[in-house]
Amino acid sequence: MAPTQPYAIAVDLGGTNLRVAAFNAGFERLETRAQATQVSGGAAAAVEKLCQCVEEMTARRGPPLGVGIAFPGQVDGESGRIRIAANLPGWAGFELRSTLSARLPYHIRLEHDGTAAAIGEFWRGAGAGSDSMAMITLGTGVGSAMIVNRRVWRGQDGGAPELGHVAVDYKGPACGCGGRGCLETYVSAPGIAALARRHCGEAVVTARRLSDLAQAGHRGALEVWDEMATILAAGLAGWINLLDLPLYVIGGGVSRSWPVFESKLRRELEQRSFRYRRGRTRVVRSQLEEAGLTGAAALILSPALEDFPGPSALTSA
Repeated sequence: MAPTQPYAIAVDLGGTNLRVAAFNAGFERLETRAQATQVSGGAAAAVEKLCQCVEEMTARRGPPLGVGIAFPGQVDGESGRIRIAANLPGWAGFELRSTLSARLPYHIRLEHDGTAAAIGEFWRGAGAGSDSMAMITLGTGVGSAMIVNRRVWRGQDGGAPELGHVAVDYKGPACGCGGRGCLETYVSAPGIAALARRHCGEAVVTARRLSDLAQAGHRGALEVWDEMATILAAGLAGWINLLDLPLYVIGGGVSRSWPVFESKLRRELEQRSFRYRRGRTRVVRSQLEEAGLTGAAALILSPALEDFPGPSALTSA
């Protein structure tokens, strides 16, 4: 079947949810499917779900231009093997690209989910029109990425920077990466739930529920967000002082609670970052509901991902 219009399939393979969407060449979302990742079933089971979603979509729409996949960990660029996946236990070493290619006869591109989210915001969100930015995504884990002079910054292994695995407390709790006291253990969704158990005494509390409680004046919930914002500021201030980029975007599911922790975050940044105090550094919330999906689409729809077009080309697309 020939496609009715050129389109790309974007996949956000998260530690909690699997999202699959179709985007046309103008970055308009045509449809989206979402379901639980169920990481306890292992890598093969999650990839099977992914492939089924893609196959159902292509059965209706015809073959896509390609499939872009945002993945929550480090994937070896040459082999396509998963190196590190702190929030997906047992996935390290899984042959992700070859498993996908054996099932899906399309062009496939893999990207760290933090980088994919940054690409999405750079193309169509808070970073549109900028030359350089960093992004921090707060969800099941903490993703991060940098775009410098309109190019994705990559380390020597081709991976994204890992702000979530910078220690903010050398005696802190163990992290899935093997370290201790990582930023991720405090400001990710599970980390915030752990803070809530201490302050609110509730066994299971979602960030959204905590946000509602804080807006209603619940003392324990307000204490949770104040502590979270303080810890996030400690990590982010170091990044700001080190990198001196003009823009830092906060995204991910936890960012939906931005109204309840923004003011505390800014006060803490004023105290902790001399560069932030100069007033030239912007820290803003993500503008896209699902930046990772938009970035995954850009992996396919962008003709030259590492050399972004200027703002005029973005607005005319």
